[in-house]
Amino acid sequence: MPNPLHPANRLYNGEAQTFEDAMRLVIAQCTPTQDDNEATKELFRVYRVAARTALEIYEQCERDEERTVSNLRQLTEDDKLLTSPVIEHLREIAECIEEGDYTPLAI
Repeated sequence: MPNPLHPANRLYNGEAQTFEDAMRLVIAQCTPTQDDNEATKELFRVYRVAARTALEIYEQCERDEERTVSNLRQLTEDDKLLTSPVIEHLREIAECIEEGDYTPLAI
């Protein structure tokens, strides 16, 4: 039986009520174990970097979600960064903030 307290399950079940809570759950769900292969570890690294970056932008925007989305959108439109996995995940985070639904961030 899945652990209902695991961060990924909490995200999937819609328990993240705030942006900050969602980002902290993303970071927590992406803690690699010894059993994880290199591809999984890299995916986790990308998600952690994106979540931490989004949190930093959120703090710089004085915890204003609308300004955070605007700044994330501006950051992800830079042509030089379009192929970066972190940038792709930042786009996904911006969409989740706009929709108020963080369930797509569950791995």
